Amino acid sequence: MKLAQGRRFFFLAFLTLVTLAFLAILLPFYSALMWAAILALLFSPMERKLLARMPRSRNAATLVTIGAVMLIVIIPVIILTGSLVSQGAQIYGLIRSGKVNFGAYFGQIVEGLPTWLRHMLDQQGLLDVGTIQQKLAESGSEIGQFVASQAVNIGQNTAHILASTGILLYVLFFLLRDGGELTAIFRKAIPMEDEQKNHLLSKFAAVVKATVKGNIAIAAMQGALGGFIVWVLGFQGAI
Repeated sequence: MKLAQGRRFFFLAFLTLVTLAFLAILLPFYSALMWAAILALLFSPMERKLLARMPRSRNAATLVTIGAVMLIVIIPVIILTGSLVSQGAQIYGLIRSGKVNFGAYFGQIVEGLPTWLRHMLDQQGLLDVGTIQQKLAESGSEIGQFVASQAVNIGQNTAHILASTGILLYVLFFLLRDGGELTAIFRKAIPMEDEQKNHLLSKFAAVVKATVKGNIAIAAMQGALGGFIVWVLGFQGAI
């Protein structure tokens, strides 16, 4: 009896250690795993439609879906990241050389305001041009340094980025191909009634899709506004 209990304790302890070690290995790639799950959720309808047209080629349908993910998501993100890094280095160089002076831009904006508005803002203490120009210049320099440091980090972490992308595509392939079976196993493991399970999973899917779509819309608006501001300031190749 004691021997059986000792074996059970050893097995549970060993299983716990192996699980913790496995999680420690996966921890640096948690973002890749998370995005693989999100992309699988978003592109699973496409994979199902392709599978309906080629029912005997499940792997082919999944690979076509992976190709669509790369064309729609991954490749544009790589191109956009490269453009951001290039422009970040350009902006930092212009700020360091003094060709871009945010304080001077602020002074020009103040001079273009109507007299009554400048008077009202001055009464509120919002037109201390010297102080504001100094703060804007310091902020611009800090932003430039931050962008440049991020560009350097991206260059130094190229191997990690490539590994994360490979893991993302690998996990995404199996989530798309075997998503139905995995969902069924997960559904059985949830200690709830079937109606509650269906409601929970449908709400989860709806929240994830709405969050991703909302973030894309907000990012598009912020990018358009940022590109317009960069264009107004006279930077070349404004995104």
